[in-house]
Amino acid sequence: MSNFGTLTERFLARLPEPLHEPGLAGEELESLLARVVDQARGAWPKLPYATETFISELAERMPVDVELVDHLETLPAADVYLAYACAHSIVEAVRAFELHLIPVVERALARLGAQPDAIDEVKQRLRERLLVGTGGRPPAAGTYAGYGSLAAWVRVSAVREYYGLAHEGQRWQNLEESQLAGHLDGAAPGSGTGPEMAFLKEQYRPQFRAALSEAMTCLEARQRNVLRHHYLDGLQVDQIGALYRVHRVTASRWLAAARKAVLSHTRRLLSAELDISPEEFESIVRLIHSQLDLSIRTQLRLADDSAG
Repeated sequence: MSNFGTLTERFLARLPEPLHEPGLAGEELESLLARVVDQARGAWPKLPYATETFISELAERMPVDVELVDHLETLPAADVYLAYACAHSIVEAVRAFELHLIPVVERALARLGAQPDAIDEVKQRLRERLLVGTGGRPPAAGTYAGYGSLAAWVRVSAVREYYGLAHEGQRWQNLEESQLAGHLDGAAPGSGTGPEMAFLKEQYRPQFRAALSEAMTCLEARQRNVLRHHYLDGLQVDQIGALYRVHRVTASRWLAAARKAVLSHTRRLLSAELDISPEEFESIVRLIHSQLDLSIRTQLRLADDSAG
């Protein structure tokens, strides 16, 4: 085992500044990091992935929205170690991925009723994205943060890839124009109709789209991830809770808070932008609220499409 302080020094040297806390360096952190290394190396003793590299990359990729010690204590170290080794294209790690995780993908997609050719296509796309990298980006296996098990993370990635495959060929820009803008075109219950409202819906459509898009960027990382798991991956609160290792009530609270944050940010941004009467503004807000779920889902898909 490394001498006291070696792991801590390497870890803190690469840790993002927001996670640095007074008194963080010490025997407790060194012991915790040593335990992480022991778990990782114990699970995969034959992987030629250096401990020093693992600790450095673990620090660099540490999520900034976590309590550091708590996250390290619950970290699935063996899973993170394997994922990072896969990101380095280490042959033994890739073989382990094929042996242990590809069957997870096959079972998940079979439960969704996917046909064999679709399953094969998703597996190949996952291999390229997670293990090789696409579009000039490095292998996505290196982005695994260890919130839940690697199997659950790969399963979610496979489901997302499958739905992406199903929607391939559709133009999300058209979706934005027809569905997202439709929140201001179609009448929601109690929203009011008539020429005045029709004018408002058409007049302020660009401001609504811009406010909603900016509202999504104002969310915390975990809020965006929870919304993505629910609206794009189709996970329910109990599944999200299992993914993050929290009770389903906590996951439900996170989801509700994220939706509320989107609505609150959108309302605040529109309020600052629009010069209309309070009554007219509240009518538009009711329209937004009535189809908030579709708005969030569309924005997430557009963001993923732009990133891809």
